[in-house]
Amino acid sequence: MKQTPRNKAALIDFNNLDKTPKERPASFATAPGQALQNSMLRNELEKWTGATPVRQIDPKLVQRSKWANRHEQSYQDEDFKALKDDIESSGGNVQPIKVRPLAGQKDRYEVVFGHRRHQACLDLDIPVLAMIAEVDDVELFIDMDRENRQRKDMRPYELGVMYNRALKEGIFPSAKKMSEATGAHLGTMGKALVLARLPDYVIKAFPSPLDLQYRWADLLEQAAKERPEETKETARAIKAEKLGYSAKEVYERLAGIYSAPTDDASHRVSITGSSGSSAAISVNPTNRSISVNVKNIDPAKADQLEKLIKAFLG
Repeated sequence: MKQTPRNKAALIDFNNLDKTPKERPASFATAPGQALQNSMLRNELEKWTGATPVRQIDPKLVQRSKWANRHEQSYQDEDFKALKDDIESSGGNVQPIKVRPLAGQKDRYEVVFGHRRHQACLDLDIPVLAMIAEVDDVELFIDMDRENRQRKDMRPYELGVMYNRALKEGIFPSAKKMSEATGAHLGTMGKALVLARLPDYVIKAFPSPLDLQYRWADLLEQAAKERPEETKETARAIKAEKLGYSAKEVYERLAGIYSAPTDDASHRVSITGSSGSSAAISVNPTNRSISVNVKNIDPAKADQLEKLIKAFLG
């Protein structure tokens, strides 16, 4: 629409708002009421002084934080797929991530928090909406930890890895100081650290380190310290048998508290799908039963599974 002279007079030259009348160019608007309008706009702009800028960034210009605690499996599970689908349908991440500029690298950034949203945009090859802020390592760590603990999908092992790395790098002198700075419960932080520091053979005995629970920390640590050879042999047997033990069963076996049920299956088969799905089939000839436990499967396939079972039962 073509502008009228009145419309032109109403346009504000923001670059000249703070100049004196003599310093302003002749083209600067001087219509009646303009001074009041300029004053109101100046007051409005002052409200945003110091505000964190938010803008669209090419996700390829953003790198993961060195404190990133997300295990690679967090970018492959159903929750991440659902997040990516939601971002794709919305045309981008509605909730901004937070980044900081990389020192000495123009237009390059590091994630403060929002690693999964960043990865989703990277996979989809679309800009990521991000808040940009200058923060040091301590501020970055505190921001990341607080945001992570507010998310339900954060796993104890992932938090433990992050806490352990911060202590190794000297960000905090002790777990107590880190707890005070972040507001995280010291007891819970301690258990997360125990899980992250378990021997590699213990971690690898589980279907995924993301399955580790806070309440398992003490007994697993005790088993590794007091019965290292026995625990190592148990972990080796679990991996060698490939019987598809659940995380709870692995924990109980490593901790030495496993008690087989009286109707324990005499035969068990584990099946792994191409998309991370899995199934365990247990056969018990004593009571003539077969049980099937399916994990990480699309709920939409439930009807298909039901039809297969009905066909099998005849």
